[in-house]
Amino acid sequence: MEPIEPSTNSEHIKPSPEHDEELAPIEEAMLTEVVVPIDGVTIAEDLPALLLCNNCQQPVAEADRFCSNCGTVRVIAAESYSEDNFMAEAKPVAAFYFIILLICIGVKLIDDLNQYKYMFWVEVTIAIFTFVFAGSRWHQIAPLYSLRGIKPKLMLGYSAIAVVFSLLVGWGADYINAELFKSEAVYILPYLSYPFTAVVFLFSIAVYPAIVEELGFRGYVFNVVRKLGGTNSAIFISSVTFAIMHLNIIGLIWLVPFALWLGYLRYKHETLWYGMVIHFMFNATTAVIEMIDYGVAPFDF
Repeated sequence: MEPIEPSTNSEHIKPSPEHDEELAPIEEAMLTEVVVPIDGVTIAEDLPALLLCNNCQQPVAEADRFCSNCGTVRVIAAESYSEDNFMAEAKPVAAFYFIILLICIGVKLIDDLNQYKYMFWVEVTIAIFTFVFAGSRWHQIAPLYSLRGIKPKLMLGYSAIAVVFSLLVGWGADYINAELFKSEAVYILPYLSYPFTAVVFLFSIAVYPAIVEELGFRGYVFNVVRKLGGTNSAIFISSVTFAIMHLNIIGLIWLVPFALWLGYLRYKHETLWYGMVIHFMFNATTAVIEMIDYGVAPFDF
């Protein structure tokens, strides 16, 4: 059998001019596709919804915190903004912070607001502002509440660290207050006259801050600042503003490191759950110690 010779007919190897015109837009799109790296993520400009992992170059969904192929944590860099666009992004988060700060200053200056019957409405007001501002970016914040990737053993470890840290801070604060100010800082006193003291006190001191403050600072503030200035700026600014909000100069000694830790964990794990549980355990430890000191058993409802 004789071998089949390849055809030399030009009609089989040369596309028609009409064929060239049909292929031109496809070839142009292939040639103009540009891949732009942003820290831990790469964005294909001609594929606006596609993110590529810089480590393995596999597609990553926008809502994913990790690359499903290699496990690399997504790192989001600051975006480029004109001055007008930058201010448009920055003004709402600045307004949120100064509203919360003014409320806290009011509580600090007006003694009557330290009664829980007024403090309850202060907490409600802060929560409403937090939910409104955070809700404006809920599409970015909602993935932070996903339970996917949460490790129970790691959560227990972080919780244990939070308890130990709270005990150390409590002892240090008591020593500083006694030596420098000849006074004692007690949080439970405004709650003792109310029924269900343990429930009300634990909710106000531990549950409420873990939910609302983490959403406000490690959720809303962190996301906006990271978009404007990058991850490091987001960790630092969300931490410092959180610490200042407590209006306790001596407290900055432990509030800033605590907030920096929470901010780093927010970045590292791309979730609010670790920060919420740590925040709860830290505050709850202080609350339980005070309840025991004042004869209010944790489960005496």
